Amino acid sequence: MIERRHYPDLDLIVHRVVGELDVEAFRDAGEALYAMEPVPKLSLWDLREASLTQFTVARIRSVQADLGGRVRGREEGRTAVVVAEDFEYGVSRQYTAYSEGLDLPFQQESFRSLDEALEWLGVDKGRLEEGSKGS
Repeated sequence: MIERRHYPDLDLIVHRVVGELDVEAFRDAGEALYAMEPVPKLSLWDLREASLTQFTVARIRSVQADLGGRVRGREEGRTAVVVAEDFEYGVSRQYTAYSEGLDLPFQQESFRSLDEALEWLGVDKGRLEEGSKGS
C-alpha cells in the first residue's frame, strides 16, 4: 500500500509504503507524480516498513526507462529514499545508481534515517510533522 501526501508549501510529496511494494504500484505513483500541476520539486519515499523483493535489476531498469521519458518539472529537484533493512537499502542504491546514467533533471539518494533524508532535501522536520495541511 502506498500512502501519498502532498505538502504544497514545502514543494514536497511523500510516499509512505507499508508491506510489499508492487512494481506496478511504484510505476503508477511515478506517473501520478508527473501528472501533478505543478510537479513537486521534492519527493520522499518512506520505505522503512516496506519490502522490495519484487525489484530485480531488470524491473528497476524497466521502471526507470518507462518514467525517464516522462520526467518534467523537477529541474534541480531531489528524491530521497529512506529504508530500514539491508536488502531494501541495496535495492534502493541500485535504483538510484542506475538513474544516474539517465541524465535526469533531479538528484536521488538513499538513506537509512528519515532525519538524514529530510536534511538532504532541505525540509524542516518540524514543519513536516505539523502536517502543513498535506493532502
